[in-house]
Amino acid sequence: MLEYVSWKKLKNGLLLLFVFTSIFSCSIAGITNDYGKLSDKEKEFIIPFTDFKSVKNNRVYRINGVQLKNELKENDKSLVVFFANGCKSKNCIPLSNYVLYANKNNLKLYLIMAGYENLYETLIQKVDAPLFSIDNEYYNSTFRGRYIDKFTKDLLGYEADFTKGLIYQFKKDSLVDMKKHFSDLNKNIY
Repeated sequence: MLEYVSWKKLKNGLLLLFVFTSIFSCSIAGITNDYGKLSDKEKEFIIPFTDFKSVKNNRVYRINGVQLKNELKENDKSLVVFFANGCKSKNCIPLSNYVLYANKNNLKLYLIMAGYENLYETLIQKVDAPLFSIDNEYYNSTFRGRYIDKFTKDLLGYEADFTKGLIYQFKKDSLVDMKKHFSDLNKNIY
């Protein structure tokens, strides 16, 4: 025999169903590398790294800290910048500013994105430099915090404290200074 369902029970059931559907269909960015959230077109811009002589501008090369540290040894002075795609903070600037600064000061520039969220926002800048992302597969982790820690440990010999800065100045493969903001770079050019 069919039981009569009250409107109140039906309404509460539908509301509960809506809440659970919303929670489980929700996407949270920044916990992982967000590669799975990219369109097929965006994924075409991400290329496995082979060597620094074959990199092209406005492409994204997956790299690990060991590869970058070895490359830094080949340069007298380098600038390594960690950035977030599509950053809207007042401290975020167009990547072209770093390119101009590096060219003006005869620095080799390495722009490193921590993840792929908002990749399109970076690609539309048409940066006149190659772009790099941390190769999370090398570090056997999709969790952003974990693979960033391992990357910086390979690069610096210790896990970096990003509250001290995201802009690293190197002489060969030795860290000379860290800066928090682009405006800090004009002070004490090494």
